[in-house]
Amino acid sequence: MKIQSYLSVAAAVLLTAGCGTVGVQQGSGRYDTPAGTPEEEALIAREKTAVQVRSTAPVSVSANNVQSLVQGELARAGFAVESADPFIKIDLYPQFTLRDSFGNYRVYDGFCGLTVCDDRGKVLTKEEVKATGKRELEDSRALLSVQEKLAADAASRVVALCNEKTTGIETVLVTFKRRYQWNINEFAERMREKRGILSCRRLSEKETHDGNEVQYRVIFDSRHFPDGIRQVVEHAARRF
Repeated sequence: MKIQSYLSVAAAVLLTAGCGTVGVQQGSGRYDTPAGTPEEEALIAREKTAVQVRSTAPVSVSANNVQSLVQGELARAGFAVESADPFIKIDLYPQFTLRDSFGNYRVYDGFCGLTVCDDRGKVLTKEEVKATGKRELEDSRALLSVQEKLAADAASRVVALCNEKTTGIETVLVTFKRRYQWNINEFAERMREKRGILSCRRLSEKETHDGNEVQYRVIFDSRHFPDGIRQVVEHAARRF
């Protein structure tokens, strides 16, 4: 994933102190994952990329093992496997056919079609994965053999496809200095409303000798911003 350099947005207006008190409950001061190296930022961006996996196999059919393994491999690769508002949708079409039988021994072939779409419904790719199981005694063991092989091959291909199709996910760190809190909150609201923004989360806030400093991480799909994110951020941070 391409990770852009840090983007700092600052203003020259000094923050004035007011009178009053504020109560903060335990835990309410927690923020998103702290800023990290480019490699760490890439992993964070991937964690915010929701992926949905669906299968055409009936619930009663153990071919759903393919779906379960694919979901597990995506989770281990760092993707958020969710059904709500996915960035990438993956449909699996597993099928199994008897290849050969001899006495009580069986061998099965497995086939799995893969269709990968983005959040706009555009088909990114359609592929096929095939596998042949081991010759096993008893039908159930032979079927399980090909299911495991097909699931492993399909999961490997799906993870590779998701890595490839999310290369446009980028992050920037936006730092505010000496800005009113209401202005910072408006910035976050404006960014979250924009199509292509996957996440806009506060990382930290602190007081320095120059005044207050607040930092956000913005994760976005660069395909929605062909001219870059800088002007979008600056416009959202502008006070009206």
